[in-house]
Amino acid sequence: MPWLLGSAMLWFAGFALLVSVAPLWVIRGGSDDLGAGLVTGVMMACTVLAQLSMHHVLAGLGWRWTLVLGVVPALAIPLAWPIARAVDERERAPDTAPGAAGSGPGAAALWRVLAGPIAALVVITASGGAILTFTPHVLLSPALGFAGLLAFTGTAAISRWAAGGLADRCGATAAIAPLLFTGALGLAAIGLRADSTHDSAGHVLVVAGLLLVGVAYGGLQNLTLTQAFAAAGEPARDSVSIAWNLSFDAGTGLGAFVVGAIATATSYSVAFGVLALATVLTGGAWAWPGLARRGLPGRESVPQCDLVRQATAMSVIALGAA
Repeated sequence: MPWLLGSAMLWFAGFALLVSVAPLWVIRGGSDDLGAGLVTGVMMACTVLAQLSMHHVLAGLGWRWTLVLGVVPALAIPLAWPIARAVDERERAPDTAPGAAGSGPGAAALWRVLAGPIAALVVITASGGAILTFTPHVLLSPALGFAGLLAFTGTAAISRWAAGGLADRCGATAAIAPLLFTGALGLAAIGLRADSTHDSAGHVLVVAGLLLVGVAYGGLQNLTLTQAFAAAGEPARDSVSIAWNLSFDAGTGLGAFVVGAIATATSYSVAFGVLALATVLTGGAWAWPGLARRGLPGRESVPQCDLVRQATAMSVIALGAA
């Protein structure tokens, strides 16, 4: 675990820097919000393309060389060996999960089972992509932009950790709708003052909104993956991981692009209002009686403790490698 955490910290440091700084650099160079959104969208599209090849790359190269060839960060390369050694010991058996190759009837059935968790993941990662891309521009000053992003990512990290214990005790299902509503409230708060953050009240409201979205963003990353593992079952573990990561990256890029397009045509307030509406509608779907349980086995057949550990470890490994 220390090797995994160390490499993840190095991977995410580079990722976070690019997601926030590259769009700001484009805006400072004279582009509009649509151009800034495209920067993040293109970067995440590249990660989606990489994720589509992950199953074949892992089969051909194994975990060790896949981790090395993946964000090629010199400081993280030595950490790939102990991680890969531990993973390879558990990955000797061939993947016989339905849809493991990402195509065919088995894949279609798997995506139907995963529709609920993936919808929750996409809507919150779209919000995260917009926040990471446009917060420095919304809050104007470098110090405020740093504070806002720190509030968002710091809260997300704490929430992601805490969500594991929650899912272990109660299962993942019960917390998904409340977290989506929390995220929608935060997005609405950001939208209220996104175009007028020149005073202290505007700064406070936007940062408060970032804190709320951070809670949802971090918690839902853990819970949607736990829920996806539970819905698809242990044999589909690798396929679920690839599908989850594809959706994470696609949502991040889509959110940046859509908010950039809407903000260019109208305003940041409208753009974040659209995100808030999408998030609350998804939360409403999860709150609908019986919907969240569709396709899930009974809790007695799901080793929740193991699922939580898998969710945390697989999200760290696969996101970092992407």
